[in-house]
Amino acid sequence: VWDVFTPDLIRGVDERNKFHEDDQKQMQARGTLSYEISDPIVDLWGDDTAIAKFYLTFEYQPPNATSGKVRITDVLQRIDGRWMVVHHHEGLIPEGVPPTDDPKP
Repeated sequence: VWDVFTPDLIRGVDERNKFHEDDQKQMQARGTLSYEISDPIVDLWGDDTAIAKFYLTFEYQPPNATSGKVRITDVLQRIDGRWMVVHHHEGLIPEGVPPTDDPKP
């Protein structure tokens, strides 16, 4: 798992559990959360693998207000007849494009 509020890759059950614990703490330190999820774009790879891509726009109210728009990609596999997320990747959408000109003094 790559998460928008965590810079490091989350691997394995222990790291995932720690991430969920820390994520609950940061959520509880903020005000009310509202969010909107776009319609996903889903591509099938064969019969048992799918890639879902979508946007999530979020806003936390005070205290500790923050907001942003996140790009999300989920990789799913059909395991024993059920679709399971096997990888989740999210990142904040950059605001604007950094300049490409190198100003001369």
